[in-house]
Amino acid sequence: MRLQLFTRFDQHLLSAAPLSEAPAASAPLPLLQWCRASLEPLLMAPTQASDAELEALLRELDGDRALQALPSRHQQLALRLTLKLREATGRRRADDPWDCGWLRDEGSALARFWPRRPTLIVVREAQAASSAEQLEARRRGFRFPVRVLVRAR
Repeated sequence: MRLQLFTRFDQHLLSAAPLSEAPAASAPLPLLQWCRASLEPLLMAPTQASDAELEALLRELDGDRALQALPSRHQQLALRLTLKLREATGRRRADDPWDCGWLRDEGSALARFWPRRPTLIVVREAQAASSAEQLEARRRGFRFPVRVLVRAR
């Protein structure tokens, strides 16, 4: 298994949350709790959260906020290495980073998707039915929870 030190997520499947100039101060607690609350392999829910709230949620779950809070690049690298070591040894913690992002329009990437860690996928309403169908067909093989938020508009 090859460790990917700087890859935040499956870039064929997900795109990063757009950076806003004024992101929300914190992730919406109900959504954060929903993501972490259950060991179900796959959960899907609609959301009316704003783009800024979704960005905050993605950055909270993917560990970006914790990483940015560290004062030096040395400490950031040390945290990344510690997390990769825990992943490689199967000793993940509940608060370790997730893979998070917006679903790209590429349906083939979702058809091949297997989560490497807990994953949050934000999909647009138009992608919801197809995404649910593809993920539902594979969910029994998921080693990690996958959460899908359906963004209206």
